[in-house]
Amino acid sequence: MKITQIRNATLVVEYAGKKFLIDPFLADKGTYPPFPNSVRQDQFNPLVSLPTSLDNIINVDAVIATHLHIDHFDDTAKEMLPKDIQLIKTKGEHGRGEILKLAGDVCGVVFKHEDEKTLYIAGDTVWYKAVQEVIEAHKPEIIVVNGGDNQFLQGGSLVMGKEDIYHVCQAAPNSQIISVHMEAVNHWTLSRDELRSFLAEKGSSSNVLIPDDGESYTF
Repeated sequence: MKITQIRNATLVVEYAGKKFLIDPFLADKGTYPPFPNSVRQDQFNPLVSLPTSLDNIINVDAVIATHLHIDHFDDTAKEMLPKDIQLIKTKGEHGRGEILKLAGDVCGVVFKHEDEKTLYIAGDTVWYKAVQEVIEAHKPEIIVVNGGDNQFLQGGSLVMGKEDIYHVCQAAPNSQIISVHMEAVNHWTLSRDELRSFLAEKGSSSNVLIPDDGESYTF
């Protein structure tokens, strides 16, 4: 398989001879206003440009939207993507406590094929029992987590923070973990550098890859 980080949670996954686009957030830099009630209210989303052309990104066999928030499936994606194939599923917890009522349904996806390692894309979820159960049940060799610890000013983490990611490391010590959804929308609170430092202190830095936009890994 080959996994390419595009921007935020947007990935291109080449798996068992098929190409999947995950959570397409495809608008030009600065198209959308900042998420309200959060930090960086002077910065419009997305914060960074796409690292490659739209034509390169949307040349895929299928699209998977883990949920329908604008930073995972935006107007540009709706307009530009081919309409013949689309996969959408619901699972996960997009925060903890009262914020769940506002965050809505989300999902994770497990890819399995006899010629490939098992891949688990967790989506916009914090660490909780169901994530651990997926890891225990499917034993994925590759796990993609959304790790920017995005938050509003109240309500706590909406996606995984550094402690959540460390829980994933502990639950799957032999897996390769990839942290995406970082530094691309205004309400992020965990930087790539801070996550690297934290994991180094915990002795887990070799388990986690933290790609720059446009960076690819082949497994």
